[in-house]
Amino acid sequence: MNDSLANEQVTTEDIVFECNACGQSLVINALGAGLAVVCPACGGELQVPETRGADGGLNGAAFTDGNGKIERELPEISELLADARTQIDTLRLEIDELQVRRQFLEKRYSRTSQGLQALRRELSAIRKAFDQVDATLKTLEESPAGDTQPIA
Repeated sequence: MNDSLANEQVTTEDIVFECNACGQSLVINALGAGLAVVCPACGGELQVPETRGADGGLNGAAFTDGNGKIERELPEISELLADARTQIDTLRLEIDELQVRRQFLEKRYSRTSQGLQALRRELSAIRKAFDQVDATLKTLEESPAGDTQPIA
């Protein structure tokens, strides 16, 4: 932090940050969190951070009095936080539903795979039986006609 803040009275409601361009130390009330400001030293534009105050604590979510006691929350952030929590809950429910669906599909895949393997074994047995029938028919066709005897 530059010495330029030495004469400034910095409170826990203030955000202390440095200019990205020139390194000048700047102080702004926590209400300025997230705003775009112009550095008085170099004229560069920068965004006020939302998380660092004079005490290194969080600013922007709540203000504190001189004793560090929370006075009130910013309504916009509270609403955003509530919306985010609702979205998180919704996503967790979707994840749970997808996990149940995945388990169902994995079991179904396993049963289908086992059934397919059984069908392949049966098909192999059928092919083997057809090969035997085919070989028997060829043997019968190749045998001389004189070897046959009429059935009485």
